[in-house]
Amino acid sequence: MTESNNEKTHNILRLAILIGILGGILIGGTPIIALISVVVGMVLLYSIQRKYKVTLADERIQQIRLKAGDATFRVFGVGFALLFFINYYHPFIRPLTSEDAGSMFAYIASMMMTCNLVFYAYYKSRM
Repeated sequence: MTESNNEKTHNILRLAILIGILGGILIGGTPIIALISVVVGMVLLYSIQRKYKVTLADERIQQIRLKAGDATFRVFGVGFALLFFINYYHPFIRPLTSEDAGSMFAYIASMMMTCNLVFYAYYKSRM
C-alpha cells in the first residue's frame, strides 16, 4: 500500500507539530506554557487532519486499539489491586512526599504507555 502525497505531507506536518509540542513542554519551564503548547498543538493537529482529509483509522485499527486498551487496563487494574492488598496486610510502602508521588505517577504513565504499545503490536500481528 503506497502513501499518497496528502498522507506523506500529513505525516510530516504531524511529526513537526508533535516535536513542537514536546519542545514547548520541555523548554517552557512553567505549566502554563506547557498547557498552551499542548492546546495549540492539538488545534493544529485537528486542522491539518481536516485539511488533508486523511483517514487515520479504519475499523481494523480501531478494534486493535480497543483490545490493546482493554488488556492494558486489565493488567494494571489487577496489578494495583494486588499491590493494594499486599500493602494492606504487609505494609512496605512508606508515606509519599509530593516529589515521590509525582515520580511515581510519571513511572506509572510510562509503564502504561509501554504496556499499551506492546499489546498493540501483539494484537496487530494477530489480526
